[in-house]
Amino acid sequence: MLMNNENLPVLREDDNTSLKVVQHSAHPNYQELLKMDSYTPQEAAELLLLSPDQIRQAVFARELKGTIVDHNVIRISRVNLLEWLSKRK
Repeated sequence: MLMNNENLPVLREDDNTSLKVVQHSAHPNYQELLKMDSYTPQEAAELLLLSPDQIRQAVFARELKGTIVDHNVIRISRVNLLEWLSKRK
C-alpha cells in the first residue's frame, strides 16, 4: 500500500477495494488560526486549548456570542471570542 507524506494510505485507481480514503484540505495551523476573523467551534477550541464541547456549551448558554443554525454552532467571531475569554479570567 502506498503512503502519502502525511503517512495516510493512498488508494490507486486499480486497487480492488470498496474502501476509499478521502483527503481533506490542510487544517489551519496555529499561526493561521491567529489571523482568522471568525472560527468554527473546533478552530476556537484548538486556538484556546479547550474542547469543542466547551465552546458549544458557552454559545448555547449565551455566554459566548456565536451563529447558530439548526441547533449547530457554525461560526464565532474573533471579537466575541476575545470578549468571552477576557470575562473567563
